[in-house]
Amino acid sequence: MDYWEITKRGEDGTRYVIRIRMNRKKLVIDEIGVIPKGKRLTRWLTHAIRDNYSWRKLNSEDRAKAIQDMFKEKVPNGLMEQALTEAWKSIKPSGLSF
Repeated sequence: MDYWEITKRGEDGTRYVIRIRMNRKKLVIDEIGVIPKGKRLTRWLTHAIRDNYSWRKLNSEDRAKAIQDMFKEKVPNGLMEQALTEAWKSIKPSGLSF
C-alpha cells in the first residue's frame, strides 16, 4: 500500500484525518483534514491555502514549504508523528519465514 488515511483525536476533541503517502521511499504527509468537536464536515487544510492568489506565484519548492508550515501551525506535532509512526509500522515486516 502506498497510501494511508489515519484518524487521530486531539486533546480538545478535534479529529484530524491525516493522509500519508509513500514518495521516493519516504513517508510524506499529503493532506490533513480537521473535524471540529461536534461536527461532521471535514475541512481540508490545503484547500484554504490554495484559494489564495499569492499561492499561484510560488514555485513548487515554496509551495511544499508553505503547506508543511501550515500543517505545523494548525496540527499538534505529536499527532503528526504518531500518524507517521503508525504508517511506518504498517509497512514494516513482522518477521521472516522460509
